[in-house]
Amino acid sequence: MTIAIRVALALALASAAAPAALAAQPDTARARNDSIVPERESVQAPEPSPARLALADSLLRVMHVDTMLHASMKVGYEMMVRQQPALGMYRDVFDQWATKYLTWAEFGPPFKRLYAEEFTDDELRSLIAFYATPAGQKAASKQAELTQRGGDIGRAIAEKYASQFQDMIRVRLATPADTTH
Repeated sequence: MTIAIRVALALALASAAAPAALAAQPDTARARNDSIVPERESVQAPEPSPARLALADSLLRVMHVDTMLHASMKVGYEMMVRQQPALGMYRDVFDQWATKYLTWAEFGPPFKRLYAEEFTDDELRSLIAFYATPAGQKAASKQAELTQRGGDIGRAIAEKYASQFQDMIRVRLATPADTTH
């Protein structure tokens, strides 16, 4: 698979890939509860009302999610370039791809539904009120930068303790699976 395709897949499918990969784990891994992604209830959420979807739309607009989308994608790409510098030569390809395919027309409807499912009408109104304030606007405008810097902090701490994590994995692999559950 080419680097460009890996970049595209990593950015667009990262959150969807982990649950699929975990679902494909052998039964012994699932029996040991090795999943890093919490299971969601299998109950289908009721369809959000048009009023709640409209509130979710208002929230996303006051947060400027539609305009922040590309900034967030670029932050993600830059983080990947730091990890794999050879990807830097595909920056223009990424920009073209993101501009063409990673649009608000694609992201907007599922984002609206997500927010409408996760927040009540009153919570959405409260969030709209907050994001309409100067502090809320600053929080929205800083989100991509905060995400990047937070990721840098997380990576530095994880790297600091990487050998301990590897040791813990070795211990787990050496321990027979408990299949009585």
